Amino acid sequence: MKKIGAVLASVALAVGLLFFGSVLAHPQEEALAQTSGGVGQFKGQCRPAGTSLNDPIVKPSTSNAHLHNFWGNMGVPSDPSVDTVNELLAQQTSCEDGSQDGGDPAYLRKNKSSYWMPQPYINGDALKPHGSGFYYSSKGGLDPTKTKVPPVGLKLIARHMSDPTSDAQAAEIDIACPAGTLTQSQKLPNGRDSTPAPGACKSSSNIDIAITFPECLEPATHLGPNGERIAHRAIDRGSAGAHCQADQRQIPTLQEFFTFDIPDNVGYYAGTSSLKVAGHDGPVAYNNIHADYFNAEDMTKLVEFCINRKNSFSPNCK
Repeated sequence: MKKIGAVLASVALAVGLLFFGSVLAHPQEEALAQTSGGVGQFKGQCRPAGTSLNDPIVKPSTSNAHLHNFWGNMGVPSDPSVDTVNELLAQQTSCEDGSQDGGDPAYLRKNKSSYWMPQPYINGDALKPHGSGFYYSSKGGLDPTKTKVPPVGLKLIARHMSDPTSDAQAAEIDIACPAGTLTQSQKLPNGRDSTPAPGACKSSSNIDIAITFPECLEPATHLGPNGERIAHRAIDRGSAGAHCQADQRQIPTLQEFFTFDIPDNVGYYAGTSSLKVAGHDGPVAYNNIHADYFNAEDMTKLVEFCINRKNSFSPNCK
């Protein structure tokens, strides 16, 4: 009986590993793909699309521009004139369509969206963009059945919580070294930031930077200084009963997981004092970190099937 039991256990383990492997778009992104649970979620994978001074939301002058790393839309980092949703839709993308996961062709992605963040540095050395994972969910206490489709053409900016705009545009930022060591709590959209301890980020290693966007969209008449939509973190995010205000639209919580390679000459990581991001006059303090999102994808089917109906383990949602 013990022998039979061992055989059955081995078969179960093999089946489980086969299933888990089929979920991942790339084996090297395994750590990023293991995010916070499987209810009300769909995800995407996008390769790095380039690094440049472009920014189709803020559109800074040359003297005020700073370096960004881009994922997704290939036209945005290469051409500063690409700044409307129709122009994004005419470009190529580095994002996968989901066909590798064996889903229904009706759910294949046509994601021409652009995702970007300022170039990060450790002790003045630029980190090299590597992998990514983009997760759209309604977790952290939110009711997935209340989630609405985000508008095509939506522009959002998620800023560090120290920005003086209270909770408007407030990002949740979780960072870990080496890549793959973000804890389950860090991956949850719970309203708490986290950063690596001194000494954790070493030369010739890598780092995960996870940026969670606010999900409570204000009416279209409320715009930020660059014409972007204003969004707030859900009230009581991370607790049962998390919700948006009555006049706000609950859209999927966007979590961007970026992996960067750390150069071999980076030196000792002394905490966030060692971590900076690009500014127009060179690297600036860590709390200037932010992320931008320009949606160029109709997510109606994905939101209704994967989030509203909680089918996040379906191949259509991978």
